[in-house]
Amino acid sequence: MRDDVTIYTNISSAFDQVLFSACLNDAAYMHQTMGAHKLIYADYNYTPRILPYAVLKEWGTDPKRLTKRMQELMEETFDVGEVAKL
Repeated sequence: MRDDVTIYTNISSAFDQVLFSACLNDAAYMHQTMGAHKLIYADYNYTPRILPYAVLKEWGTDPKRLTKRMQELMEETFDVGEVAKL
């Protein structure tokens, strides 16, 4: 059975970017510890940006450390960068 979910996001501030990147980091951590996670394999209208671990910590989130392989998968799948000025 196929699951279809439509989610509308409004990434309109630096804080929104950080929170969405933190959600992707959490999904990646769950993927590496429990198996495939749909947030990573979703279709996006734009390619979300992932932020470095240190940036997520600096903004007050509690990111989990990813394995090297999982970090590489995230970098292949998403844009990598710093918080963009919107």
